[in-house]
Amino acid sequence: MTDGPRWCSTTAFQAIDALDELSTGGRALGLSWQVNDPGTLLYAANGGYLAEMSITRPRARRGGDPHALDVYAEGLRFDWADTSWRTHPDLLPGWLAYEDWSETHGEEDEEDMPAEWADFTQLSLDGYSPPLAECVTSAFVLIGRVTGTEFGHDWMQGAHSCYLIDN
Repeated sequence: MTDGPRWCSTTAFQAIDALDELSTGGRALGLSWQVNDPGTLLYAANGGYLAEMSITRPRARRGGDPHALDVYAEGLRFDWADTSWRTHPDLLPGWLAYEDWSETHGEEDEEDMPAEWADFTQLSLDGYSPPLAECVTSAFVLIGRVTGTEFGHDWMQGAHSCYLIDN
């Protein structure tokens, strides 16, 4: 096994089972997500499971050392309820007005919705969520800090090895 930290992305149950072994002699990170769970960071070191942290609820942590990732999380946003995303310069123009309107209106009011927001409805249905995007981005920045590898455009476009270990 390599000396550096490893990370994997898989279902929560597979990641929990695999991280202990993956971390033997080092560290391993897992980022899991499911339909009803936007994401969980899992961390193990030296063959032992240390921390599990929700990427949208920063206080929801478990494990032998639930704050083991705190040193890497400084300045990152993992709180879905944090509204600082509302001032992000890359936010789609008109999204805030649409978001505010949609919180008080239902599907039956769509004919009253301004025409320029028509695309926002589909984006919302497709999962566009600035607060969730902030949490996911923070998770990848944290992983980059732990591993020393930034997950930017160049990394995402590169070729990477994947090893599946089947018992």
